[in-house]
Amino acid sequence: VELIEHMRQDDLLGTVPVVVVSTEGSKTRIDSLIEKGVRAYIRKPFTPEKVKAVVDELLGGAAHER
Repeated sequence: VELIEHMRQDDLLGTVPVVVVSTEGSKTRIDSLIEKGVRAYIRKPFTPEKVKAVVDELLGGAAHER
């Protein structure tokens, strides 16, 4: 959380999308992170397909496929 707060105060780092990967899944915690600027939340355990879907969504999808 502290890292996210510091990133949001920086002009360049403030534009970097942040994805949190965690075992914690409480709605209160996720809502708090999103309020701080987290763009996505992936709960463990996860699949590679889930990570790809989140990254594609954040970065614009098919433009990043190979």
